[in-house]
Amino acid sequence: MRRATAASSAQRCAFEAALTASADALLDLLQAVDAFRRPDRFDEWLAVCAFDGGDAAASGRLRRARSAASAVDAGAVARAHPEDIPGAIRAARLAAIGAAVQ
Repeated sequence: MRRATAASSAQRCAFEAALTASADALLDLLQAVDAFRRPDRFDEWLAVCAFDGGDAAASGRLRRARSAASAVDAGAVARAHPEDIPGAIRAARLAAIGAAVQ
């Protein structure tokens, strides 16, 4: 958990704003805390935010957003949109997050 305690103040502010954040802002935050490649660090970061008085509802919304975005089949999206793989994956993740946190 030591690494997670070094979370930036910007990330802490973003955590607090997660209750009202757009899908775009949630995806940016998930990418900033490396939630897709390092889900263990994401969980540690959420634990630190909770320990520091973070809102449980914000944590739940972030977990739902990560779960939805992680469920996107990036390989299938890439095969369907080879002309803009990063953009297509981002769009698919945004749609998934939007549906999960409405």
